[in-house]
Amino acid sequence: MLKPGPVMYIFFTVAVLFVAFIVWLFKRYKKEIIQEQEDLEKAPEDYPLVTVNAVVKEMRCGTSMVGMKSPKSTKFFMIMFLTENNENLTYQVSEELYLSLSEGMNGSLATINGNFFDFQVD
Repeated sequence: MLKPGPVMYIFFTVAVLFVAFIVWLFKRYKKEIIQEQEDLEKAPEDYPLVTVNAVVKEMRCGTSMVGMKSPKSTKFFMIMFLTENNENLTYQVSEELYLSLSEGMNGSLATINGNFFDFQVD
């Protein structure tokens, strides 16, 4: 039977430290991802929510290919709004919102820092 020598202890210590480092990296990565998601879900306080009356002027959807080695098809949904100030604003929206609207609908268009936030039908 082999006696555990100093090489065995060093190997064991390095292995334990390596596993602890991998666990630490995973937890750190997971924490960063959760923080990024929370930041995306809440509206920044520096940018106010701007609401204007608007009409759905034009709706279009399509697909685009993403990736080089193994391309995947992704759907996109675009809506052009005509605001009360006669501005045409086009935004990419979710499929759910796209399917719930039709051209000519009136409502309140909400933006944050010029980016689409929501559209509520009157």
